[in-house]
Order: sequence, then structure tokens, then C-alpha cells
Amino acid sequence: MKLIEKYDKTESSRGAAKYCPIYVQTICEKTGESIKNKGLCPYCPTSKTDPYKNFYSLHDSSYLHHVTKIHGILRTGKKIPSPIMSGKFIASKSLGPRSKRSKNIAKQAVTCHCKAIVKVKDNDTDPKKQYLAYFRHYLENHYAGVNKSKKHNNCAK
Repeated sequence: MKLIEKYDKTESSRGAAKYCPIYVQTICEKTGESIKNKGLCPYCPTSKTDPYKNFYSLHDSSYLHHVTKIHGILRTGKKIPSPIMSGKFIASKSLGPRSKRSKNIAKQAVTCHCKAIVKVKDNDTDPKKQYLAYFRHYLENHYAGVNKSKKHNNCAK
């Protein structure tokens, strides 16, 4: 079985939706039957060492999850609103299961428009995934996506 790769520039890459991939990579059998499609993320920088790095599958929602949870872009093309506040908060961490002592540690967090405080990663650990927890919070509590009903605005997270 011989595989053929082709790349098509999408219409949306000419300025339309922010959600759509720049290019769609289609891998076909010699017969022309499509095996899989992958979309190139329009937000990730292209890599000269690995040009296929930022292609994500369009069949299993990999592209959707990447663009939504890493870049905060919804399927509709709208951007997830920025948190209203960002900063450090003090969290108490137990020193062990039998210990009654705890220590206070500073954690990075953001405040959602619903007033929920969402712990996020420090920027120096993995800047690409810093707001992953906030984007998940927004999707689970405020976004009425496909087959979902919008939850109440004053969420309990």
C-alpha cells in the first residue's frame, strides 16, 4: 500500500475563523481514499527541525483539544475571556498523613469572572500549558458547546 501526502491551504487561513487550521494534511492510499487528516495549528511556531510537530488529528478531536486548551480558542472562533485577576495566593500543604503540621506555600492562580479562584501552573514550568486549568474551568462551567447546556454563572469550583 503506497501512501500519498498532500497539503491544502484552508479558506479560513486567509483571514476568516481563528479556530481553523492553516493547512490540512491529508494522507491517502494510492486509490485516493483518505486515511487521515491533520490540521496545522495557526498559533504554534513552526519548527524547522520537525515540520510535522504542530499537526493535530482532525478525526479524534486532538486539534480541537489543542487549540481550545492550549491557546484558549473555542470552536466558534471566539477567544476564551481573560481572567479578571492573576497573582499568587497562599495555600496550606500538609506535611504528611499523620502530621498535624502544615506549611504555607505560594501558588499562582487566576480569578474567573464567576469569582472562582483557579490554580494555574507557574509560567517558568511550561509556559504553553500555564492556563490549561483555567481554560478547562471555563469550558466545564461557562461554555455551552455541542450537546452541552450552559452551567450557572456562579460556579462552585
